[in-house]
Amino acid sequence: MKKKILYGILIIFLLLFSFSFGLYLGSKKPVKVVEKETVKVLEPKGSKLVEKRYFNMRGILSEISDRTITLTKDGEKIKIPIAEGAPVTSYVRRIGEPPFEGPKEVDFDYLRIGDEAATFVEERENGELVGTNVFIF
Repeated sequence: MKKKILYGILIIFLLLFSFSFGLYLGSKKPVKVVEKETVKVLEPKGSKLVEKRYFNMRGILSEISDRTITLTKDGEKIKIPIAEGAPVTSYVRRIGEPPFEGPKEVDFDYLRIGDEAATFVEERENGELVGTNVFIF
């Protein structure tokens, strides 16, 4: 007799569980498929929306002349004039320096040919590129 009651409770539980699971699945709305729309992409150059354009350039320092650096990567070279007073941050320790304790601001003269470097470059209205800072890695 106890087995019949236990089986009855189990069957009722399974029916309730199946019913509630069915309600859960039925309450989900089907996904609506929308056709892709063609969006016109604005050319940023000359757009009134763009106030300034910035680029991050990274490569090996292959030449340093006055305040102009030449970055080289995969055979490409680009000369970038660095703005007067632009910060130079070093993430390296040179031979003879105390142990590395984190990035430090250094003088422009600290740059060496062969250093891995990066710079944020601002494109001016006349199209000229000017580096606003330099990082050495």
